[in-house]
Amino acid sequence: MSSHFIRWAMLLFALFGASVAALAQGQVQSLPLGIGAIPVLGAAPLFVAEREAWL
Repeated sequence: MSSHFIRWAMLLFALFGASVAALAQGQVQSLPLGIGAIPVLGAAPLFVAEREAWL
């Protein structure tokens, strides 16, 4: 495994653990989260720019 992957995995694990701990203590309210996928990766920035009215 590359060290880059290990660093990302450790960061995600730490963020997930901190968020779970905060939720368990009732300090954070949960928010809805939407996740989407664009099958054409080369054109993805154009879709985002158009949606955000940057163009």
